[in-house]
Amino acid sequence: MNIIALLLLIVSLAGCATAPAPVASPVAFSAAEYAALPTSGNSTIAGQAFLTTRNGTVKAAAGNEVRLNPVTSYSLYVYNNAASLQQTLDPRCLQYRRTTLADRSGRFRFKNIPAGDYFVSAAVKSAAATGGQNPSDSHASKVIKRVTVRPGERAEVIVRE
Repeated sequence: MNIIALLLLIVSLAGCATAPAPVASPVAFSAAEYAALPTSGNSTIAGQAFLTTRNGTVKAAAGNEVRLNPVTSYSLYVYNNAASLQQTLDPRCLQYRRTTLADRSGRFRFKNIPAGDYFVSAAVKSAAATGGQNPSDSHASKVIKRVTVRPGERAEVIVRE
């Protein structure tokens, strides 16, 4: 009888437990912070984006989009928590993003940009872990690098996993 009473007590107490409320992002998009960013400059960021697979093969970001995003409190939070975030980006930040395509060696260049801190990112497609040659077996990995460029400077960067 005591066992039944104990089980009923446990079940009734478990019913009082509630799921944790979703936590709001601690860093919101700041229109003022983005609006304060310069829009033109005389600096360049150039480089190459690639990854090395488990078997040592180098896969370039050939033909893929390379993105240049200014470092802000919002983008810093997004990039530092990209793996755990289950939300979409605030669409307002997209107007501050620059894009280009990598050539077949994964090389890219952003010219006439303002001096500052940026995240450079690209998707690199590679065969799945199974080693299959079927295009449907491929997946994309994102490579990201933070880079600082000074006024009039050409910063060279290797973006790799």
